[in-house]
Amino acid sequence: MDVASVLRIFPTPAETCPLHGLYLSEDLDSGVPPFVYANYLSSLDGRIALGAPDVGSGVPDATANPRDWRLFRELAVQSDLLLVSGSYLRRRSGGEAQEILSIEDTADTADLREWRAACGLSVGPDVAVISRSLEFPVPEVLGREGRRLWVLTTENSSRQREADLRRQGAQVVRLPGAGVEGTTIVGTLSERGYERIYNAAGPEIHHLLLSAGRPDRLYLTIASRIVGGQEFFTLVSGPELVPPARFRLRSLYLDAAALDGDGQLLASYDRVRDPEATAGAV
Repeated sequence: MDVASVLRIFPTPAETCPLHGLYLSEDLDSGVPPFVYANYLSSLDGRIALGAPDVGSGVPDATANPRDWRLFRELAVQSDLLLVSGSYLRRRSGGEAQEILSIEDTADTADLREWRAACGLSVGPDVAVISRSLEFPVPEVLGREGRRLWVLTTENSSRQREADLRRQGAQVVRLPGAGVEGTTIVGTLSERGYERIYNAAGPEIHHLLLSAGRPDRLYLTIASRIVGGQEFFTLVSGPELVPPARFRLRSLYLDAAALDGDGQLLASYDRVRDPEATAGAV
């Protein structure tokens, strides 16, 4: 197979497709905005990241690869809001996290920047961070590019930290209650006009969204490697989901050229909505 291509396995019939642009042609619309989608890269043993919070190594070197990273960026450029965690912003500030807030200016990404410009979009999506502690720096790139940073927090978080963040240009929204709920997160962002929300946060925020009947679509790259590790993260972290979040396979591709020929599967799943379980979701 051409290394620039992947093989579509589902839906049938099988077809060879170019890797570049594979996700740019996705229909990110559920009919009732906002459309919330997420993307993760997992090993065969379910690891999306290794290490402890804030000090971990993040995505394992054994599974990280430029082909998956290209598809992550194709999904990111289509969003009008990127959802991240305070932990990510702290690690990013220390140079210990992959840059997901902006697309680098290279020949490989020229088509992505052109895609946003052709759609009349800003240079990059706005960003929202979910945080109780408010202990993170405001990325300077957002201010330079005229992009907004929304901070969603609880009623009892630090007023001093709120003032510090506001001075740096962040817009802080205090949500009702002692904790933050997924339905409230989505509703708050929807009220501010966001229609395509890309969840690039970790398993705890993913749990909040799953509990609220989101995301509408899950993209999952499964690398053909087992990495092990004593401290690790999986797709979701939190209490048991009752009833379980249901998804159905939407597409499946074999990327045989990835990871030195070990390959990876590129899957996407649509959320199956339970009217009773998700009645409170936006």
